[in-house]
Amino acid sequence: MSLNNAKAFNSQLKRVASYLEKLVSEGPFLIISHYDADGLSSAAIIANILIKRKTSFHIKIIEQPSAEDLRLLIEKYPEYKCLILCDMGSRHRKLLEEMAVNLKLNIVILDHHIPSAESVSSEKIHEVNPWNYGINGSTQVSTAGITYLLAKELDKDVGEKSVHLAVIGALGDRQDQGEKCDFLGLNKLILKDALERKIISREINIRLFGIRRRPLHKCLEYTIEPYIPGLTGDERACIDFLKRISIEPFDHEGKPRYLKDLSEDEVKTLVVELVKHMICEGVPPQEAEKILGYSYFINAYEKYPELYDAREFASLLNACGRLREEWIGILICLNKLSYYNEVLNILNKYRRILSETLKTISEEKVPINYLNKTIVVDCFSLIDERISGAISSILSSKPMFKGKYTLLALIASSSKPNHVKVSFRLLKDIPKFSLGDLVSKIAKITGCEAGGHEKAAGATIPEEKINWFLRTLERELP
Repeated sequence: MSLNNAKAFNSQLKRVASYLEKLVSEGPFLIISHYDADGLSSAAIIANILIKRKTSFHIKIIEQPSAEDLRLLIEKYPEYKCLILCDMGSRHRKLLEEMAVNLKLNIVILDHHIPSAESVSSEKIHEVNPWNYGINGSTQVSTAGITYLLAKELDKDVGEKSVHLAVIGALGDRQDQGEKCDFLGLNKLILKDALERKIISREINIRLFGIRRRPLHKCLEYTIEPYIPGLTGDERACIDFLKRISIEPFDHEGKPRYLKDLSEDEVKTLVVELVKHMICEGVPPQEAEKILGYSYFINAYEKYPELYDAREFASLLNACGRLREEWIGILICLNKLSYYNEVLNILNKYRRILSETLKTISEEKVPINYLNKTIVVDCFSLIDERISGAISSILSSKPMFKGKYTLLALIASSSKPNHVKVSFRLLKDIPKFSLGDLVSKIAKITGCEAGGHEKAAGATIPEEKINWFLRTLERELP
């Protein structure tokens, strides 16, 4: 990220903040956002600003929409003339420009996805997208990060109090791509803000789920990111693994041991043996070594275990969105902690669904087709579109899907009649290649909707065109 790019991006932030400042008194606002952790965090930051300004608003949480879906949604709420789109909108700029003019709308787009090539000239469209300023939106900033930076321009107090949501959004989109799972680019600057204000603390630790508060064998069992082949989701295997490396999972009274109960030598043994285990199971060494890296903690939530670790907070928001309980996630982001127990029940249900789905796939109880470069996993009868992204991300880290293949395509059911949702994940690093660009190009030919990032993409495809789509994608992959 060059200094000139950063200055141009910051100038646009200031322009959009000035524009929003004028709109706040006009209201009411319609906030349209995505259901994942980044989208929910972004919507909550905007909500915090409008609540403080006593401006009325309505939040609508949706799947990444087609142009037609977005048009119908906006037309459904004619009373709202001020719209903010979070984590979406950049690939529908032409439509939004037309609607802004025809319906006399004021539209702000906050998005980190690769934008369409269509230019926007309307004064009623104001967009902040890092890609427009040479900043990588896949790795250097999430929409929650953009929204936080905008909030700071609008209201410094609200912005500063929302910085943890920017960190959560980035972690939810797996943007911890620096050394030892550090952040890059604008995310690194946002983290610096959070650390200096003591809102976030961090430490290098074993990256196991619930490592500060769960028994060690349960941490191994529940860890999905990074995925640990042979251990994730299998409690018995986790207990046996610990015994095999001479770490007793239970004390002499039969009580489970925690990380804090281990000696320094036992901790070192655990890290070394976990890395060795993952490499033996086919995980690339550089991926296996990520088991040791930065963990990020939200200091205000130390008494709330699932909120304290920012990665777990992101997982919790993803659970809410994917199980269509997004309002609970937003309320938690707004610090409504009376919903804490309710959100834990949602998280536990989500974990069960993920575990059962992964078990079904690993036992090959769903069709798995191997093309020359692509592995196609057909989960149409098993999961819907909101779960597909999570499952495909986990599968893409499993050794059985690595090796000679370039791409994973996971098929799920779609809420759109006679369509399927396909989540794509790159299985190899390909320099100067964007999966999102390629999938979007093919989608445009077929008249369906798609979008994404450099290594992940999704498309909603008519059932009769799915085979053609996959064959075309296969031919054009590097």
